[in-house]
Amino acid sequence: MAKAECEIWYLPPYSPDLNKIEHWWFVLKNWMRQRWDEFESFRDCKDSSAAEFSARQTVRVDAAFKNHPNVAS
Repeated sequence: MAKAECEIWYLPPYSPDLNKIEHWWFVLKNWMRQRWDEFESFRDCKDSSAAEFSARQTVRVDAAFKNHPNVAS
C-alpha cells in the first residue's frame, strides 16, 4: 500500500452517510414508490427500474463520488 501511496480508512460498522449504496437504495426505493401504480407486477417494476437506472448509472455514480467530502480528486 505504501508503494502505491494509498492509505486505508477504517469506517464504523454502519455509516450510511459514507456508504454510497445507501444513497442509491434511497433513490431507487423512492423511484419505485412513485411509479408503483404504473406496473402490473413487481417484475415489471423491477425490469423498468433496472433499465432506468442502468441508463443513467455512469453519470450519477461519477457525480456521487466526485461530490463526496472524503474522496480525493
